Amino acid sequence: MGDSKSPMYFIAVACAANIALDYFFIGNIGLGPTGAALGTALSQTISVIVSLFIILRRKTEITLSINFFLPDKKTMSVKNRDSGCSSRRIYPDFFYRNYCFCQ
Repeated sequence: MGDSKSPMYFIAVACAANIALDYFFIGNIGLGPTGAALGTALSQTISVIVSLFIILRRKTEITLSINFFLPDKKTMSVKNRDSGCSSRRIYPDFFYRNYCFCQ
C-alpha cells in the first residue's frame, strides 16, 4: 500500500495555516472576506510548498525539474484539424457559437 499518512499531514498543515491566517487577516487587520480569501490562498500555497519540500527530500522515484512546469510548444500549437477549432470539443454549442474566433 502507499503512504496514506503524508497527505493527511499536508492537509493538516493547510488547515492550521488557514485558521492562523484567517484569524490574522480578519481579526487583527480587519480585511473581512478579502482576508479570508487571502488566508485560504496563502495556506494552500504553504501546503504545496511543504509537501513538495518533503516529497523531494525523501528518497523516492519522484523527480521534478523546471521543464515540467514549462508549456510544451508542440502541444500548445496543435489545433483540432477535424473541426478547425479546438473549442468545439470542449463546449460544442455555446462556446463555439459565442466565443470561437477560429478560421
